Formats: sequence, C-alpha cells, structure tokens
Amino acid sequence: MEVRISCAILTIVCSLLVAAREEIKNCKPPAVIKQARRVVYFQQDGTATLECIAKGDETLTYTWQKDDEELDPTTPENEVHMTVESGVGTLILSPAKESDGGTYQCKVQNACGTSLSTTTRLLHAHIDPFPKLDEPLKMKAMMGKPLKLSCNPPDSVPEAQISWILVSGDDDSADVMDYQPGPEEGGMFNSVPLGRRVTMDYQGNLYFVAVEEQDAQEGKHYVCMASNNEVRSMNQGEDKIIEIFGSRVSQEPTVLQWHSDKEVMTLEGRKARFKCIFSGYPTPRVRWRRIDGKMDEGRMKQSSDEHEFVISDVQPEDEGVYECSGENPMVQGVIKETFKLSVESRPRWTKRPKDLIVGVEDNVTFVCDVDAAPSATVQWFINGVPERDAPPAKNRKVHNNALVLTNVTQDDSQVVQCNASNIHGYLWADVYLEVQAMKPTIVSKPTEQKVAQERNVIIPCGVEGKPRPQVMWYKGSQKLEGFRYTILPTGDLQINAVGDQDSGDYSCIAKNRYGQAEAEGQLVVREKTQILSPPIDDRVNYGKPVIFNCGAVTDKLENMWLKYIWSKDNAPVDASDPRVHVKGGELRINATSSKDTGKYKCNATNGLDSDAVEVTLEVVAPPDPPYNLSIVSCGGSDTDLEWKFQDSMSNFSPLEEFVMEYNTTHDPDVWLEAKRIPADKSVYQRYSEHGRQMQFKMSPWSAYSFRVRARNQMGLSEPSKHTHTQCKSAEARPYRNPSGVETVEEKTGYLVIKWEPMPLIEHHSDNFHYNVTWKKAGDDKVNSVEIHDWRQDRHEVKVDGVYEPYVVSVLARNALGDAIVDPLEVPGFSGEARPKVVPENFEIDPDVPVTSTSAGFRWDPVDTSQEAMNGKFQGYKIRYWKKDQFNTTLHEELIIIPASRRRRATPLGYNNKVRGKVSGLPSYSEIESDVVAINNYFSSNSSNIVNFSTPEGVPSRVEYLEALFRGSAHFLLEWGPPIERNGELTGYQLGYQKILGLSIGDVIIHRDDLPPNQQRANIDGLEPNSLYRIFVKAKTAQGAGEPYFIDVRTTDENSELAEPQIEKVHVGEHSVNISFSLSDKEKGKRTGSVYYLEYRKMGDHKWDRDQEAATDHFWLTLDQLEPATTYEVRVVSVPKESGDSGNAEFKPSEETRFDTIGIGFGLQALALVSGNDTQTSGNMTDEHTLGGAKKGSVLSAGWFIGMMVAIAILLLILIIVCIVKRNRGKEYKFPPEKDTVDEAPGHFNEMAKSEKNGVNTSASFERDPEKVPLEDETDSLEDYGDVDPQKFNEDGSFIGQYGDLKTGAEAPNASAMSSIV
Repeated sequence: MEVRISCAILTIVCSLLVAAREEIKNCKPPAVIKQARRVVYFQQDGTATLECIAKGDETLTYTWQKDDEELDPTTPENEVHMTVESGVGTLILSPAKESDGGTYQCKVQNACGTSLSTTTRLLHAHIDPFPKLDEPLKMKAMMGKPLKLSCNPPDSVPEAQISWILVSGDDDSADVMDYQPGPEEGGMFNSVPLGRRVTMDYQGNLYFVAVEEQDAQEGKHYVCMASNNEVRSMNQGEDKIIEIFGSRVSQEPTVLQWHSDKEVMTLEGRKARFKCIFSGYPTPRVRWRRIDGKMDEGRMKQSSDEHEFVISDVQPEDEGVYECSGENPMVQGVIKETFKLSVESRPRWTKRPKDLIVGVEDNVTFVCDVDAAPSATVQWFINGVPERDAPPAKNRKVHNNALVLTNVTQDDSQVVQCNASNIHGYLWADVYLEVQAMKPTIVSKPTEQKVAQERNVIIPCGVEGKPRPQVMWYKGSQKLEGFRYTILPTGDLQINAVGDQDSGDYSCIAKNRYGQAEAEGQLVVREKTQILSPPIDDRVNYGKPVIFNCGAVTDKLENMWLKYIWSKDNAPVDASDPRVHVKGGELRINATSSKDTGKYKCNATNGLDSDAVEVTLEVVAPPDPPYNLSIVSCGGSDTDLEWKFQDSMSNFSPLEEFVMEYNTTHDPDVWLEAKRIPADKSVYQRYSEHGRQMQFKMSPWSAYSFRVRARNQMGLSEPSKHTHTQCKSAEARPYRNPSGVETVEEKTGYLVIKWEPMPLIEHHSDNFHYNVTWKKAGDDKVNSVEIHDWRQDRHEVKVDGVYEPYVVSVLARNALGDAIVDPLEVPGFSGEARPKVVPENFEIDPDVPVTSTSAGFRWDPVDTSQEAMNGKFQGYKIRYWKKDQFNTTLHEELIIIPASRRRRATPLGYNNKVRGKVSGLPSYSEIESDVVAINNYFSSNSSNIVNFSTPEGVPSRVEYLEALFRGSAHFLLEWGPPIERNGELTGYQLGYQKILGLSIGDVIIHRDDLPPNQQRANIDGLEPNSLYRIFVKAKTAQGAGEPYFIDVRTTDENSELAEPQIEKVHVGEHSVNISFSLSDKEKGKRTGSVYYLEYRKMGDHKWDRDQEAATDHFWLTLDQLEPATTYEVRVVSVPKESGDSGNAEFKPSEETRFDTIGIGFGLQALALVSGNDTQTSGNMTDEHTLGGAKKGSVLSAGWFIGMMVAIAILLLILIIVCIVKRNRGKEYKFPPEKDTVDEAPGHFNEMAKSEKNGVNTSASFERDPEKVPLEDETDSLEDYGDVDPQKFNEDGSFIGQYGDLKTGAEAPNASAMSSIV
C-alpha cells in the first residue's frame, strides 16, 4: 500500500517537472481582412487596384496568382505597370492594358499557414459604336396600327443601358458622346415618352401599340441610345423617321405584339420580370394574375404602364404559372399568354466555418453547410492546397461537409479554406486554426453569494487554459461529489435544491499540464419566497374594470426588498396606460378592451429569488380586426378577396358576420359598405389556414381598395388594413340615367328642371355629362342642352307663361355613348306666381271657444282653379302674432282642404264657410290674425285682420334649475323665471323624488308657497350620498306649469366641509355687513346648510357667534358693535342648524379684521395709554359664546362724553375756517403735477371725491339734475362717497352707515367731527 502511494506521488512530481520543461510556443496563422471585389472593371491605360490586406503573427508574405498561375510583378514586362504596396499585398496596375484582364487571387503566408482571398475577375470596360448609316431609315405606319422600331445595340462590357431619344433632323451631334446624365430618364436628351401606348421590350426595341398622329413628332428622328456607365460613354444608333398615313383612327382588335420568354428561371432573392405588349385601338387594358397560387401584393406588382409584371425578392414558393391578358373594351375577345417561373439559387451559408482558437489535445470540427439549387459541391483546402493534395495527417479527416482534426498539437495551427459552388456561383471561406498552450487562470471567481431554499445555484469559477483544465470543488476540506453537484464545462459548480446545510465556504481548483489555480467563496441560504394569495381567473365584458390581487411572503431578512412585478403575455404591463394601476400586489385595469385579454403573471421577488403565478383574463368584446386582406384575382367587373381571421379573435362572443367595405379613387376618404357575409359562409382554406373569402362586383371605370370588419354579439370590430393594391375595372356606358327628375315651380317665368346628380362611381368613363331635354305639352319641338358639370342638379329655362305643362327628361352620357337604358319622360310645369284671389270675411268662429292656447276661425272660400291660383291650390295659412310684434312673433298654421270641398269658380252669394283651428297661441296676450290662400310656392295677399285676446294660462318651464351647493342632507337651489309667464306669476312649487337604481320614489312637495320674486331656496332633510330628482314649477292662478328636472346626489356625511371665503366687508359705526362665497376649488365639496358670523375684539381669544343665520343668501350683518373698535370676524359653515355651542363640526373661513367708525376710537387709545386694558396673553382662551355684540361701559361715562363734545366743537370750528378759505380760491393751490386739468367730467368727480381736505364729503361739480342726489340721499351717500352695489341687501334695501372695506384691509379712522357733520 505504501509503495503504491509513493509511486503515485512520484508520477505527479515527474509530470510537473516535464510540464515545467515543456516549451509554450503559440503562433497565429494569417487571415485576409480586406480584399478586392469579385468583379473589377478597368479602362485602357487607366488604373486598376486590387486590394489585399491580412493579419497574423510574424512576417507575412504576399503573392498573387493570375489565371491559376504565379504572377511575378518584378519581371521586366510587368514591373513597368505593376506594383505591390509596401507592407501589404495590394496590387496596382497602371497603366492597365487589355492583356491584364483575367482572374486574380491573393495569397498570404507565414510560418503557421497560408490564407487565400476570393478570386477577382478583372474586366476591360468598353462599348463599341453602332453601325454607321448615312441616311435615316423611314418607317411608314397607318393610324391605329402597331409599329416596331428595332435597336440592335452594340457589344458592351458591362451590358449597356438602352433608351430612345428624339433629335432634330439638322442635329449634328456626334455618335459617341461623353456621359452627361440629366435629371430625367434619357439625361440631357429629349426622351421618347413611354406609357401604355409606347413601350420597349427587353432587347431595347421600341413598340407603338397604336400609332397616332402625334407619333410623327414633326419630323424628328427616333434614335436608339446605348449608355455604359463604367466608361461614361453614350452611343447613338441609326436614325428613324415615322411617316404616318391615314386620316382617321379605326378600331383595331387586340393582338399580342411581343412577349418575353415564356419559361423564366430566376435566382432566389432576385427580380423576375415578365412582359406582354398588346396592340389594338383603343389601347388595350392589360391585366396580370397568378393562375396556380396566391398573389403576394407586397412583392408582386404590375407596372404603371400595365405591360410588365415584376416579382421582387423572388422566393421558392413563387414558382408557378402567371398570365397576362389584353382586352379592348370596343372589340370583343380577350387575348392571353402564360409564363412559367422556376426558382433556383446560388449557394448561401446555412453554417459557415469560423476562425478557431483551441488548446492542445482538443478536437476541432470545421463545418461548411450551404443551401443551393441545384445542390452545391463542397471542396476543402489546407493552407491553399486541396485537402487531398495536402501533407497527410493521421488526425485529419473529411466527413460529408465537415473537416475534423482530433487531439491537436501546436503544429496543427493552419489556414483552412472551403469552396461551395454550383452553376450559379460559389461561396469561399478562409478561416484559421490557432492551437495554443497556456496554464490555467480563473477569470470569474466565487464570491459571497445568497440563494433561497430549494433553488438551484451556480457558484462561478470560470477557468481558461490550454489544454482545458480539470476543475475540482471543495466545501471546506470535503471534496464535492454526488448527484446534487455538477461541475459545468465552464468550471462553475451547480448545486440542485439547496438547503440550510449547503451554507458555508467553497473553493475550486483548476489544473492542466502547465500548472494550476484556485479560488474561494461563500454561500448563504435564505428562506424561499412564496405566493400564498394568488389571483383568480376572470372574464368580464369590455368597458368593465378588473382587479387582480397577489400576496406573498419571504425571508424576514429580505422582506424589505420584496416587490411585485406584473406582466402580460411575458411582457411588462404598460405603466403608461392611464387605465392600468399597479399598487403593491394589486393590478387594476379600468375600461377593459379586447387587447387586455391574455395571460397575466404576478412575480413576487426580493432580488434573490422569486415566485410567480399566472392568471387568465378574458374580455368579452367586439372582434379584433381581420388581417392579411388581399385581392386574389381582379378582372373584368369581378374581384375575389381573401383575408384571415382566427377563432380566438372573436373575443369570446360568437362570430356572426363579416362586413366588407370599399372606397374608390373617386372619393378616397369615404368608405362604403360593399357586402355582408355570414361567418359560416366565408370559410376558405385553399391557400392558408384561417382563410376567408368573398366575391364583389365592381362598377366600371373605378379603382377599388377594400377593407373588412368582423361582427359578433358585442358589436363591430375596427377595420382591417386596406388592400395594398387597387383593383381597376374596365370602362362602360352608364348603366342608368339620373333619378329624381322633376320640375320645380318656385320661380315665376322659368321652367326649372331638377334631378339627382350621379356620383363619380357611376360615370363609367371620361367625358361624362347630362343631356337635358324639354318640350311644351302637345308641342313637337324638343329643346336640349348638355350639362358637363356632373355636380349640377338643375337647369333653368326662361319661359313666358305661368304654370304651363311641359315634358322633361335627363340622359346620362360618357365617352363611350349614352346610358344603356332610355331616359324617362317626366311631366311638369313652369313656375307659379302669387295667387290672384284673396280670402274674404275672415273672423273668429263663434262655434269654437277661445282658450288660452287655441282659437277657431272661418272665412269665405276662394276660387281654387289653376288660373285663379296661378298654380296648384294647396290650402290656406292662418297667420297670427302678438299685437305690434309682427316681425318677432309671427307664426303660421297650414289648413289643408280636401279636394271634395274645394271651390272652383263659385258664383257670388255662395255662403259656405271654410273653418280652421289654431293651437299653440301665446296665453294672456293681445293677438292679431289673418288668412292667405297658397299654391305650392306662393301666398295670396292677406285677408282682413282679426284682433282678439287669449285668457291666462299656466306658465312654461323655468329658464333653468341649478344646484348651487350640495351638502350631505341638503341642496341650495337656484332657478330662473319661466320663459313664458302666460299670466300673473303667483309663486313656485319645489319638490323631489329619491332615485333608487332604476326606480324612482314618490313625489314629495317640499315647498308650495314660494313667492314669485324668490328664485333661490334650500331643500333639507335628505339622506347622505343619495341620488335625488329635483323639480321646480312656476304657477299662475290657472295652475302649475311644466316641471324642470335635474338629478343631483348628496355628498358623503364624512367628507370634508367646504371653507367659506369672505369677499366684502362694509363697516358702519355700530354694525358691519359681511359678504361671503365659496371659491371654485371648494364648490365640489360638502357644504353647510347654514352659515353664522363669529367675531371678537382685537386681542380677545373668545369667539362670539351671532345668532342670525344665512341659508339661501351669502351675506350676514352684525349689530350693536362699539364705535372706533378693531374686530376680527369669520364666517362659519355648519352642516345643520344648531344652537348648541358644543357642536364640533363646522368649517370657519379665514379671519378678517376691520375697524368700526365713531367717536369711541379715543377711548381705546386712552385705555391703552392709562393701562386699563388688563387682558394678557396668559388668560386668553379660544372659546365660542352665543349672543349679541358686547357694549363697552366706558362709553356711558358722562365725563368722557363731555370731553368728546368739546373736542368735536373745536374741530368743527377749525374745519369751517378751512372751508371758508378754500372757497375764496386764493390761498388754495393745486399740486404741481395737477396744474393741467382734464375737462372730462369723470376727472372732476375723481378730484371732488378726494379726502385731502380732511372731510369725507362730496364736492362734485356735477350739475345735471338727473345726477344730483336728493336732499335725503346726501346724508347717507355723500358722507361715505359712492356706494358699491354690494352694500344693498338682496331685497334692494340699503345697508346704511357702511364704508367700503375690502377683505383684510382696515377702514380709515375718521374723526369724531365727521360723525357729527
């Protein structure tokens, strides 16, 4: 046993010594990183550059091969025009010769291998001239016949581009010119315009489908031009002149003049082109379709001139049969030709070889997989030598398309080439194999790592080394082995289903033949995260909200990091969507739609581990829009459409039908319904799964686009995307004539013919117009006029007679002829005129009582003949209006007389009467009325006027009803007077009904005694957070009018009260008036039903509440205040009226300070000086007391009153002296800035109202007796200046003795003398 241990130790020591002595020598083979294009053109004596730049270790050697033979640029023949750039292998040929053309390849070598570039074909670019022709060739052509002009382009490398130009007969321009491209096709030349009638084939020949006179081009020459961009040269071919004979164009049948190859092979990814040129007159319409498959509208398109069909980015599934058809609308028959498309491909990589860096002893595989049609041949090269010819190697073999090397050594570093080719081209890969030797290194070391219980964990130990090191793991000193432990190829350790026992220290050791490395780390195991309250699957109707709740627990040490992440269909929920709200584990989606259907996942994570649960939401909604709508076939007047719709798109409601819509180029912004298809009749799976189809008949001469919608029991889907291409229908004569043809007798002296214009979609061709005809009844002379504005809907003809019979018709016509049906001949009449007769003896019908809204009338009938009526008798019109208000209150009521009762040429003395009744008369009004006879468009002169009065009625609805403020148990309502009083207003009735879901409770009359001048009231005693229907009715002595309803909800009784806001303070000597309101931001809140004033003297902390309450107005008054005293006041909002001072629920406004006016001001000043004010901050409390304002006892002291009287007398004498001096006008001077006085009366008044004289009295210069105040007004108004309207109560009474004080401002302290005066 001891011997075996000693041998093992000796073996390890020997291995380490050998490794220490083994030399590490790495070498990187070369790699070409920049090379020439596969095809390079050069011009004679020009410069050609073939790039070749490589990278690799040691010195790189560059050589070139031409046509598979070694090229030596240093030979005497080559060195004069060939050079190789120093340091790289780029080959430069200058001047290049025609003999330099050939195939070139760059070879790069170092000690490790040889790299080859791709081969490059170097071609001599040139273009030969056209054959010389001395005289232009004359081509004779008959009008309407086809014509071909041949080109025969010269040899050109690369292939020349062909175009046709027009040149003047005396143009001496050279046959070969410098290349000068212009802004349009043909460059600077006058190009032959190409289109439906003139086109080119693929050989450059020019075709005329039907020759027209303009093709002679006034003798200009048609010239074929070949352009070579590489040599920047353009050659002109032989001149051709078209001579046209024939005087008119005759109709010619459709003939296939030329077509491209019928069997076309195209490489995948390239373009496939087919072309058909049809001759005929009128110019044939050409259509293309696929016979055996579906058209891909995105890649398959018909050219604008209709002759060519192009398939872009050809795919294998495009193989099939395609058809062109030519049709002339004037000649019967359709000419068709078919084309067969086959698709092959050049080799393309499916798995490309890559550069490899490996270690000794590794196994290496290079794969060269390609896809090609026909299949490609793969050939391998080693250092540029075919693998079969390379030095043999036992560890190398080729298997299918793979090159394998096993147990490689550093001597196996080399360059490997792969060539995959078929008849259409080749792929070349040049990659290197670098075999390295290096000792182990740990590039990602284990760290302190946390993991949750029962999770799998990977502890990193990423190692590098050549050969790949062997990695061993230990926990502490124990080597880790067993099914729970896996050492990954990277060296990392994976532990499955960790538990608490796996916490601890871990180390990894990496070894190979060149050395070893090791690293250590730590693993900490936490309790796992679990979702204990998962969300539940739900199904809702669209528009409804949905809520998912998710609750989880985790390790207490990780709880602070716990968060919830919501996703939908494996993508995060859209937090920017205002409908989506995520709060913790709750997901709420408002106003759900079909896009919300899906799998939702709640992921609870703490950053260490997570738990997730999935829930399904199904939103029952209208279907999703169909998709992949395409035009399958388009020909003649029919089109076949196909779209896709999956069952899951019906959004959990049975699919009922599809609705196809279309628009046309005539009105592209308007989509019209084309057809409805039941869902079970639309299934069509010929080309693809979930396919649907329908056929639609088109109107001629229109280009259609289509879209489709789906409908289920929940409604109609959004439209699909419209078709990318349009389906065009052929021309035709109009299918019908205008409808609604009639005469309109509205214009005297004219025959007015009207019809309904035909929309553009029914014109069916160019030059659409109407042919309007008319003739007098019994007359053979027919008159007609053509109307070329298709929007026009009437034509007026000047005639002599009145209401004479005519026969009219309107025909539709376009460029192809008249409508396929004859127009209808419609009888009619010329214009009417005012009737000659007038109703007589118009009077109130004694047999019909006059009510508040109706009255009956009678009058003599008139002669109803056409001659008397100047038209067709239609009846009578009774007109009525309020007296002296004809223009603003006129109403008319039509009285229709049955034909059996109409009077025709009745003799005088006929005493039969016509009777009529009028409703809707204004109540309680003086009314005037008359009657006129009418024909279709005119009224006769009026009869005699009848005057009468309507009695009182009930009023109309009030003008408006509004809930100004809402409380938890009340509403403050305001309404306007009735729009029509219909009598003397006696008051209003106010009531309500409680709304419970879809039912309404009994009517409760809250107030039935509201006076007519009151338009605001409270409704109280209501229940919180309840919906009520409020109504108000206006009343007269005849009863209540129609109610005005509004629905209003009371507020929650626990919601915040709105805060009142003081607006105006009007101050007097013993009282103050407070105006208040609620700001806009407060109006949505719960309001009080009653408002009080609370006040206190400045310095007090006790609030006194005045017992006067405001309920339906917003002002309050305080009385019995002390003069010249500073007070604070606030408005208090209370939910319900209560005299209990202990009621804790109220909302006060901000405090406002004011000073009362009066002589008591001196007392306050004296008290402050003498120290009689004994209140201190230490005994002040903020309390509420009830009652009136407190009266100061000092004011009643006799000594104080005497002193104040004496002071007042002295001040009065002083004021009188000042006034006398001022009135003399000598000593008083205006201030310097006022020495220029504006004569405007407004400026005089402003100066007069100033208080600079110390007395607040008016000195206005106004002498207008209408504007001078009365004697009793001057006592109250002049002392305090202009009075603001807010100083009046709502009943119009003046709030006396108040100055004007804005909120928060202090009133001026007037002197005692001001009060006496």
